[in-house]
Amino acid sequence: MSRGTVPHRSIPEAKADRFFVPGAGGVALSVYRLTSSGPGPVLLCGHATGMAAGSYLPWFEMLARRAVVYAFDARGHGGSDTPPEPLDTSVTLATQADDLAAVTDAIGRRENGAPVYYAAHSISGAAALHLGNRERAVPWIGMTLFEPPIMIGPDHPRHRDAMENSAERAQLTERRRARWRSPTDFAGKLATHGAFSKFDPEMLAAHCQATLRPDGDDYVLACAPRVEAAFFRSVHTTRVWDGLPDFPFPAHFVGGDPSIPDPGTTSARWVTAVAGDVAARVSGSRFAVVPNSGHMMVCERPDACRDLVFDMMFADARRQRAGD
Repeated sequence: MSRGTVPHRSIPEAKADRFFVPGAGGVALSVYRLTSSGPGPVLLCGHATGMAAGSYLPWFEMLARRAVVYAFDARGHGGSDTPPEPLDTSVTLATQADDLAAVTDAIGRRENGAPVYYAAHSISGAAALHLGNRERAVPWIGMTLFEPPIMIGPDHPRHRDAMENSAERAQLTERRRARWRSPTDFAGKLATHGAFSKFDPEMLAAHCQATLRPDGDDYVLACAPRVEAAFFRSVHTTRVWDGLPDFPFPAHFVGGDPSIPDPGTTSARWVTAVAGDVAARVSGSRFAVVPNSGHMMVCERPDACRDLVFDMMFADARRQRAGD
């Protein structure tokens, strides 16, 4: 792995140990193990497009009270390598699924074969569903997926809206401001902007610290806008939706509250609107709604989302024991 400088960390060294895992095409992925972890079962967490593992640090610290918490920066995000050109072939659900499988395998080996749970927000949940569809199996013993953005089929009444809005989101992202004076300056702007205005203050501060890297006297987005846009375009296929009825493993799906008004003009509302429909296509799965939250629910209501992950990890085990 050739690096001229120490790469950006989305989680500070004092908070997590870091190692690198080669993903699809050899892209180096930053993987973190929280130093405050455990004891408890092993939990891997995946982040949303344009964010980074460190965007969720306060939430991870909540989870680490009862679990060994791992997280990773997706390709082109945080401290992971930028995927090669052309982005339309290096940023796909297939490459993201390959990355996820590689990270999970590396964690399993580091934890001496201990079983791994998975909690994923947004695109990292879509990657998990793609992996399960493709392999007819998943490498986790339990999954909680917070609104994976699954492109619905053409027979769904929201299909056209979803396609148009997601394409618009990608175009807007490419024009996003990339350079900021400081994480504080960035946070001040986001606090008044769309979905970010509803973030828990600690989560917003962590997000701004995690997603900016120093560049001279300023900071730049660790995930370049064109890379972020490529991630939004990666969900335009309906392949995952088509395969959900045959998905090999029940999951815990979580959606935002479709009754609350959209705080901005983002395309995320279609994801919230169809979240229950996505869950209903996977046999045996459960679906819950986080009240008074939107697509960014993990950052808006981290306590409620923590409890849902713990329910997946611990309540399921209690139910299984009760049935024995």
